[in-house]
Amino acid sequence: MASTVELERALHLAGLHAPTRWDDVTTSTNDTALAMAAADAPEWTLVGAGHQTEGKGRLGRTWHDRPGDALMTSVVLRPAIAPSSARRVSSSWTSS
Repeated sequence: MASTVELERALHLAGLHAPTRWDDVTTSTNDTALAMAAADAPEWTLVGAGHQTEGKGRLGRTWHDRPGDALMTSVVLRPAIAPSSARRVSSSWTSS
């Protein structure tokens, strides 16, 4: 089972230094990351969980996992682009 220590190690190995948060069970790592971002968490804050009860994907899709079979993560990013342009970035990744 993952832990805060393992998330911190993953960031360190990537050369990043940011807060981490681990929950065994959460509604959604995205919800947690959004709340942390709203509270001024720095870029690269890493949120992980062993199970999500209300996981979300793109375009309103739900995300299901089986407890113990997956590692759910979300990352706080603060790109230097206008929010109105963010859709273009996401669209360019999915159109390839």
